[in-house]
This record gives sequence, C-alpha cells and structure tokens, in this order.
Amino acid sequence: MPLLTRLNLAAATSPDLAEALIALDKEGWSETGAKTRWMTGGYFRALYHNYANAYYQYLNGTLDEDQWLPHLREIVFIVEDVDHQAFWSEWKIVYDDPFRELVDELIEGPTQAVLPK
Repeated sequence: MPLLTRLNLAAATSPDLAEALIALDKEGWSETGAKTRWMTGGYFRALYHNYANAYYQYLNGTLDEDQWLPHLREIVFIVEDVDHQAFWSEWKIVYDDPFRELVDELIEGPTQAVLPK
C-alpha cells in the first residue's frame, strides 16, 4: 500500500491523531500542546518525506512531469497553511537541500517556473 494511502488511513482511523489534528487546527502550531505537536509533527514528517521522495524521483527522471505535478500541487496547497509553515521552519533540516529549496520557494509563493500549467 502506498505511503500516502497509509497516511490518510492513519488520520482517518486513529482517534488520537484525528483529535490532535483538530486541536492543531483550533490552537495553531505555536500554541498547541507538546503531545499534539509530536503527534501531528510525526504525521507531517512522514507526509513531507513522501513528497521529498517523489521530488527526488522526478529530478532523477523516474517520475515524469505528469506524475510529479499532482504531488507539487498538493505541496503548494499544504504550505499555504501557517501551521505547516511553522512546522516546516522547525523540521526542514531533516530534508535534503533540493527539497528544502523547493518548499522554501513554494512558501514564498509558487512561480510559473515551479508550477507549470
């Protein structure tokens, strides 16, 4: 089963994770408690590692642009959220340079060069 499917199933079937995501939405990354941050942070790290892997495959030519663009569009959607931006500023060090640069650029605002038609 693909990682993204497993992640979505985890969020849908784990009452604790669901409550943590709801708490994060209400309180925000900076104001929420440590348990919520660790639960949601672990979930976000797995999600971003999935995206980083897809980006690596895209850069190496094993994932073509048609396969990469849905990932990119989802990243663009996610990083518009201030809680994801706060998470990213704390955890981006665990990702490789090309992926960090991509996400940082997307947070600043996607350009046509980054997000083709």
